[in-house]
Amino acid sequence: MNKTDLLKAFSLIILLQIVLFISDARGEERYAGRDQNGTRYYLTDKKVLERTVQVSVKKVPNKRSHFYKNYVSFLRLSGAEGDSYSHSVVVYEIDCPQKKMRLITSKDFDRNGKVLLFKKTEDDTISWMAIPQGGVLESIREQVCKQ
Repeated sequence: MNKTDLLKAFSLIILLQIVLFISDARGEERYAGRDQNGTRYYLTDKKVLERTVQVSVKKVPNKRSHFYKNYVSFLRLSGAEGDSYSHSVVVYEIDCPQKKMRLITSKDFDRNGKVLLFKKTEDDTISWMAIPQGGVLESIREQVCKQ
C-alpha cells in the first residue's frame, strides 16, 4: 500500500467517525436488539450522571406476539385507546460497574405520537435489579457503558 492509498483509507476512517458522531449527537435511534417476544429496542438518548447512565429506549412491539395482545388489553383497562398502541419509550438508569438497572419512566404512544399512558416511578420506591445475562438489556448496558 503506497502513501496515497494509506492517506485515502485514513481519510475515509475519519469521515466515517464524523458521520457516526453526528448521528449520535442528533439523538437518532440506534438499534439495540430484539427480545424473545420480537420487541425491537432502539437507543434514542443517553445522559451520563455521576456514577450511572440514564438511557432512553424506544420499544417497538411485535404486533403478532401474545405480549402485544396482552399489553393492548392492559392499556384498554387503564382507560387508554389500546388498539392504536404503537410503541413505548422507557428511561432506564444503569449502574454500569454493578451491572444493575432500574426503570425511571415509561410512555406508551399511539400511531400518531399521542401519549396513551405515562408511568413514573417515585424516587424512593425505585428498586435496582440485576441485568439478566444474555438478553437485550445486557446488550443495552454494554452499548451505553462503553468508556
